[in-house]
Amino acid sequence: MSKQKLNQDNIKKKQRQHQRIIKGLVKCSVFISGLVVTLFSSIDASSQGRDTPSRIVYEPSKQVNNQSDHRGQVNEIVFSPDGKLLASASTDKTVKLWTREGELVTTLSGHQAPVLDLVFSPDGKVLASASWDQAVKLWTREGKLVANISGHQGMVTKVAFSPDGKLLASASADKTVKLWTREGELVTTLSGHQAPVLDLVFSPDGKVFTSGSLDNVKLWTREGELITTLSGHQAPVLDLVFSPDGKLIASASGNTIKLWTRGGTQVTTLSGHQGMVKKVVFSPDGKLLASASRDRTVKLWTRKGELVTTLSSHQAPVLDLVFSPDEKSLISTSYGAVILWTTRGELVTTVLTDPFVVSDMVLSPNGEFLAFATRFGMVNLWDLRLDGLSEQEVPIRRLISPVRPIQATLEAPPLPSIPPVPSIDELLPPRPLQRPRPIPQIPKLPPRPQILEPPSPPTPAN
Repeated sequence: MSKQKLNQDNIKKKQRQHQRIIKGLVKCSVFISGLVVTLFSSIDASSQGRDTPSRIVYEPSKQVNNQSDHRGQVNEIVFSPDGKLLASASTDKTVKLWTREGELVTTLSGHQAPVLDLVFSPDGKVLASASWDQAVKLWTREGKLVANISGHQGMVTKVAFSPDGKLLASASADKTVKLWTREGELVTTLSGHQAPVLDLVFSPDGKVFTSGSLDNVKLWTREGELITTLSGHQAPVLDLVFSPDGKLIASASGNTIKLWTRGGTQVTTLSGHQGMVKKVVFSPDGKLLASASRDRTVKLWTRKGELVTTLSSHQAPVLDLVFSPDEKSLISTSYGAVILWTTRGELVTTVLTDPFVVSDMVLSPNGEFLAFATRFGMVNLWDLRLDGLSEQEVPIRRLISPVRPIQATLEAPPLPSIPPVPSIDELLPPRPLQRPRPIPQIPKLPPRPQILEPPSPPTPAN
């Protein structure tokens, strides 16, 4: 067999292998924001039993100036108390400040690891950032570094200012909570949790605060004294919230929500979700409690724990919730959509963000602007003043029109050119050619011996 024929056979074999790899792959697209590559399979949404929302008002494919300035997932976004600034924290180790018109004010650099949480002081003059690098940094609203706070022995998961702005609390994976002055000086360290602390929240009057961990919930005075431990959850506590009047505490853990008095007495357990509860939030008047779950639903409850209604239009786990300040609307977000509801549970509008996974959402204090961030580093602004939350379809042009000050995405430098998608032949390493084995020569057999015929018998004489 010749070497050329062997090479041809190897090429054909590789082609058959490639055909098996690409079989069923219908579409391959590369979206670069930083460097993000997404592959879409040929499975149609309808084959999964998904119902297309009847009110689709926004799709990323129709965006103009669809750009990204963060080079990593946006973990947290927060408005300043006056609503004039929007801050975003990212895994790219930076914090960015934006105007509500979408213009970049400045980039805050200094963290050595992903930034996980942000909070403005009540007067809006100081911004605190928490990072995986175990540090908390304090910045002015102009972007100047005021203090670099260190002391935790694990990543800082949450930061919160007291309502009067005099205290800053930080929660950490080192199982502690620390209290700091506004200038960054350590007041005290609170120990007692036996697992990483994931959340903390001050009461509206600022006299007490709660911390939630993988083990339980603890209630503290603002001086750092332990009041009581709220036990009873069978899973990590993922979210905590005080009612606006400060009389109730809601804690989300596993598939359930528990309501507690301010003194730590359990009131009731809210059951009904079939998946992990990710978020709980009270309405501004404190009469309703909303919960978001991985079971793709939002539930509305009375403050006594009675189920009001279940909102079931999401097609993926629900990650975040917020009530509008006028108490007429509720906004929820999932992996692929942001949905606006009335507080009666009626669907108003669906905003599709798929395939951009929403990582955080926030409403401006006056309810005029909605911002949501994605895991691809994008921060999107929606000017609700143009349409409000009325029960009517929102025209797409109002969300993406280039003449509007609020566009689909905050301004940023242009994206780099997209390189050509490499072929599968270029992705697979070449297989070495195998040299054919020599065919052993068969030894020649010795010649067959000649068989002599026996002599004929002699002829008898007559």
